[in-house]
This record gives sequence, structure tokens and C-alpha cells, in this order.
Amino acid sequence: TYNSCHDNLTLWDKILYSQGSTDYNGSNGTFLAMNKLSAALVLTSQGVAFTQAGEEFARTKRGDENSYNTGDAVNKIDWTRISQYSSLREYYKGLRLIRQVYSPFTDGTNTSVGQSYFTGSNSVIAYTMQNKTANAANEWGTVAVIANNSASTQSVTLKASTTLPTSWATIVNGSSAGLKNLGTVTGTTISVPARTAMVLVDLASFNEKNIQGPTTPTTTTPSSGTVTWNTTKIKGFADGVSSEVIDGATSQITKIVEPEDGYEIVYAKVVSGGTDITSTAYNATTNTINFTRNGNAEITLIATQIPQ
Repeated sequence: TYNSCHDNLTLWDKILYSQGSTDYNGSNGTFLAMNKLSAALVLTSQGVAFTQAGEEFARTKRGDENSYNTGDAVNKIDWTRISQYSSLREYYKGLRLIRQVYSPFTDGTNTSVGQSYFTGSNSVIAYTMQNKTANAANEWGTVAVIANNSASTQSVTLKASTTLPTSWATIVNGSSAGLKNLGTVTGTTISVPARTAMVLVDLASFNEKNIQGPTTPTTTTPSSGTVTWNTTKIKGFADGVSSEVIDGATSQITKIVEPEDGYEIVYAKVVSGGTDITSTAYNATTNTINFTRNGNAEITLIATQIPQ
């Protein structure tokens, strides 16, 4: 499902063209509402959704619908538009979050689609969907998607093959999209403002699941520590014990540890964070030490003279 791609006009340019405008850098409220409505239709469709790079901040080619030979001035992405159209960008971001946490929107089978019920009139289309995916126990239950493409407020009565909820949490309206309740709606006849999409979640499952969105993995930077070397006849080291303090930003310890001429390493041991990691940290063939430090480390290397 898509509404713009590298061919033909960008979505923003299509909207302006349809309205007889060339205000490519403008902030007309009607045009932005139309863009949000279009995005909501794509990102609540089942299967694979496709968007053109930069669509989320009103990418423009200034009306050029066949820009294969017009150069960077037209085809490059203008990153300054990220801040200029920040509300539009946040709207796309919220829609994508919803899409991530509600499996029926990305389900390529008819498991949940088969439980959908469409209705609508007067440039309004609506459907309800029951979550029948394998993830249903951890996700919202019933969701309603409504799109009003007309220039005036419209009402639509939701329908389903089963009894519908009578209380809904609004997670998408004409201004915002995301995982927060933007307002509670009651009943099954819904009033939708002009050029607006609404996504409703049955209030019971919305409150029960309390979905916060995907978590971002965090990388823990190791604390500073000490690497202690206990060496005998190793190039670059004095015999005996030496140590160096490693700051927290340095987690990888890599060093070539060659024996002095006429000597060979007969004993090696690498301990990091109290764990013996010699088998993975020391390579006898290449005479290298290589490991990710975890706290303090102790490295012992002993070389003896090769018999004549």
C-alpha cells in the first residue's frame, strides 16, 4: 500500500496540484490535514506499507513529476523541512508506533482481516477489526479506523459481526497519533471532523494492556578499570608487573604480544571481571590479545628461551 514513490509527484506535490497551489514551502492547514489523512490510510492498511523517503516532512520536487534528469537541486532531500514540518513528522511517527504494536495492521493473512466489517457513505469510510493474531493476548482487542475525506464533519455508525464496545480510546485524530488516549468516545455512531482520520481502540483492552511501545535496546558503557600485565620476556614490556588505567569509553583491549627474540610463550592467561577468558582472548598463532573488557583485567604472559 502506498500513496507516493520515486516516480511521479511526491504526495505533498500531489496535494498541492489537486488544490491548484504552488506553495511548496507553505503550511496551509487544509493541505497538512489531507497529508495526515492520506498517511493514516496507508499506515492502517494490512500487509506491507510503503512511503517515499521524506514524505513524513512534506518532501517536494516543486511539482516535477518526472525528475530523473533534473539533478540534485530537485531530487535531493531537504532536511531543513524536518523542523519546518515537525508536526507532520510526529504524526507519521505515531502512526508507525501504532502499526508496530497492533499486529493486525501488518498481518499478511486474513486471520484478522476476515473479522473486519466495513461501512461508510458521503466520503466517509470506516471499518472495525478484531485482533485474532497470535499476539492477541498481549495487544488491543477491537480497533476502529475511520476516514472522512469530505470538507465537513460527518457521522458514521460502526458495525461488526459481533457486539461492538461502547467506549473507545482515541489514539489518532486530526492533530496527533500515537499510543496515548487523546479522548474517550462513547457509542458506535462517531462524529468525524472534515479531512480527518480517527483510530479508536476499545477502552477496556486499551486500559488493560497499557501498551507503552517498543523499547529501544540500551548499550551499557563499562566503567573505568585497571588492566594489569604480568610478563616475562615479552617485547615492549619490562619483566614483572605493570598496570594501566582504562577509561570507561575503552572496552576493547587489543594488543600484539610477541616474545623476545629466541624466546617462546609457554604460559598465557587472561582474566576479565574475575572470569578466565584465555581461550577466546589469546591467539597463540598470531600472538595477539583481543577481548571486550568487563571491569578489571589481569593478563599473564611468560616466555622462556627456546632450547638450542
